[in-house]
Amino acid sequence: MKIGNVKLRNNVLLAPMHGITINAFRLLCKEYGAGLVYASIMNENAVLNNPENVVDSIEEERPVGGQLIGKDALKMAKAAKLIEQFFDIIDINFGCPRQREVREGIGAVLLRKPDKVRKIVSSVVRAVEKPVTVKIRLGYKEINVLEVARIIEEAGAAALIVHARTGVQDYSTPADWSWIKKVKEEMRIPVIGNGDLFTPQDVRKMLDATGCDGVMIARGANGNPFIFRDTLNYLNGTLSHFPTKEERVDAFFTFLDYYDKYAKQKSIHELRTYAYWFLKGVPHAKKIRSRILSAKSREEIAYWMRSMGMEST
Repeated sequence: MKIGNVKLRNNVLLAPMHGITINAFRLLCKEYGAGLVYASIMNENAVLNNPENVVDSIEEERPVGGQLIGKDALKMAKAAKLIEQFFDIIDINFGCPRQREVREGIGAVLLRKPDKVRKIVSSVVRAVEKPVTVKIRLGYKEINVLEVARIIEEAGAAALIVHARTGVQDYSTPADWSWIKKVKEEMRIPVIGNGDLFTPQDVRKMLDATGCDGVMIARGANGNPFIFRDTLNYLNGTLSHFPTKEERVDAFFTFLDYYDKYAKQKSIHELRTYAYWFLKGVPHAKKIRSRILSAKSREEIAYWMRSMGMEST
């Protein structure tokens, strides 16, 4: 799969997730097969104030995408230019539904203003040499995804990522993949589907149902980098086993090594969250997960994870 002039090793991508897709986790997902990883959202103002503070890309994960969110076309263009050297692809976020972003007039709420979407996309495209992708939802309240998709393509985007919900729908509402199919039928640029991808079987179903060029996995990857390996195996006709407890613990310690090496701002709360996620679905892990959530140090988290790995099944 290619996005602009960037060739990817496959079409199964890791989505940018606020506070989740830090560099250590992105690198782990890359090792498990992700064709492209995206860094967490970067606000236009934060980038303009101190780009070095918000950019956390590392050479080992390239190619890597960086995602910007904002509402001012000039600021977005300047911010994109500032971060361009650190990323291979620049993404624009018109999909974030969080209330904080909605109150600021950024993210998915901008889908109500197609002309503004056009201005922002075209400004960023003109400002950078790297390919520009755009992540959208089906609309904010009303579905207008086909109109917005055409505008984004006309503005020069190299690929479009469609999350198959509106901005006001929460995750209890099933993603409507039929709209991804409709967008794909109208676009000349690659269309990447997103929404409710938790298993390799989900990925196969989306590809078959929509004809999209690739998929972007978000919540399905939380604590589960194995989904990239297992999905690629499944798409190639090979069955994968559910990751064992030992594999999960080993993967966490690989993540921890990367975290120690690459994390700019280290947080015990962040480590607790990741350790908790890595043990999701592991039988008899409830007590250890509870102890991890109350851990006060990196060493304590590592101790409980190590003890989980040594427990007999």
